[in-house]
Amino acid sequence: MTMFIGAIGCEPLQLRRVNLENSRSIDVYRRNGGYEAIKKVLEGMATGDVIGAVNKAALRGRRGAGFPTGREWSFVPEGSPKPKYVVCNADESEPGTFKDRYLMERDPHMLVEGMLIAAYALGSRTCYIYTRGEYRYLINIMEAALEEARGAGLVGQKILGTEFSCDIHTHTGAGAYICGEETALLNSLEGLRGHPRMKPPFPAVAGLYACPTVVNNVETLTAVPDIIKMGGEAYQKLGTEKSGGTKVWSVSGHVNRPGVYELPMGYDDMEKFIMEDCQGIPGGKQVKAVIPGGSSVYIMPAADILGKDVRMDYEGLVAAGSMVGSGGFIVMEETVDIFE
Repeated sequence: MTMFIGAIGCEPLQLRRVNLENSRSIDVYRRNGGYEAIKKVLEGMATGDVIGAVNKAALRGRRGAGFPTGREWSFVPEGSPKPKYVVCNADESEPGTFKDRYLMERDPHMLVEGMLIAAYALGSRTCYIYTRGEYRYLINIMEAALEEARGAGLVGQKILGTEFSCDIHTHTGAGAYICGEETALLNSLEGLRGHPRMKPPFPAVAGLYACPTVVNNVETLTAVPDIIKMGGEAYQKLGTEKSGGTKVWSVSGHVNRPGVYELPMGYDDMEKFIMEDCQGIPGGKQVKAVIPGGSSVYIMPAADILGKDVRMDYEGLVAAGSMVGSGGFIVMEETVDIFE
């Protein structure tokens, strides 16, 4: 069975470097457009311009709820005397979801750059990458990338010779599913039990150490450099009016070609995606059901998919009776016992 990693129906953005030789290295990243966005930001963009670009891009959080990222960033109070934090939620624990792992494995500097841009926009000087316990090996990959970035003057003090300083730290949890929820993650990061907090207050006002905090996942943050480079409006036009850009999906289950797929938001035919892009069902069997966004979302029976032109974005999947969720796309063929 062949594992596919690439884009369908669009030019790859977040996956465009993952198949290159030595794709983790800073040299490969920079030769292929890396760190141009943070340079553009530091050379002439105000913090409000960065948040405005993310707003125009219609980038929605890829963690599950799909809340507009630019709006989330705008909730952070500008005049707060407290430190501000950017936290990457790399606690990818939803069953059937593995695209954040591939992004960190294959292109770690894209995450570093996205976090730096977010930190600049929000006035943060300290960032954290929180991974789940089973992803401990990814800490080693991210630490190596951060060391390269520090050596190039891209992380730490006076980045690229400017007054902007920011450091990024890694942290691993013990592997608790609940720490994928942002406030439980923040508790764990503080050394407390990974247990969700009451809201309000929301993390943007009182998050890590009771300070203003933005928590975004890997896929959300790695979309930011391209938004800055191409402009928010151009990025939005790759998708739909309310769901801009592209979306990365983890495809598993009963398909001939599972893998990590990047699709334009609004890809308008789930049946075509399964039967053509993922090369159909092994043994020529029929589709019984699909879980499109990880096991927390509603199961879609074949009758809701076949011949229906189901659109693969936030609005389209809600209209079809499910959700984008974490993008963990699990296909089940006709012999599967759903209850079992």
